[in-house]
Amino acid sequence: MQHDKVPNEALRQLPTMQIIFSFCFELAKMENLKQLRAKIKAQMDREDVEQILSFIGYEVTRDHKFKIRDEEKTPSASIRHDGFIKDFGGDFCGDAVAFLHEVHGQTLSDATHFVADCLGVHNG
Repeated sequence: MQHDKVPNEALRQLPTMQIIFSFCFELAKMENLKQLRAKIKAQMDREDVEQILSFIGYEVTRDHKFKIRDEEKTPSASIRHDGFIKDFGGDFCGDAVAFLHEVHGQTLSDATHFVADCLGVHNG
């Protein structure tokens, strides 16, 4: 039984094909994250953000404020009715996903999936 040999040109193209496949896979993952973030933003409100912040250890006051930094004597951040967080003691303004990503250092993917799980939001 004779085996066909793989041409040298095909072997040279293999790494390029792997790079292209990896790039396409990463693009698909990014698109899924964008879709998931859009679903999160459409559903998220102030109460959802308050629950998430409380779950990760923040004390949110009745007037929707909390301390981002431990050394603060008074709350320096507030949660708007649409769930956006504004830090008056710094320059942060964003949703819960951005807060976990930028303030807590989670990857964007981990932060997105954590918030999605908290809200019961899923792609598909």
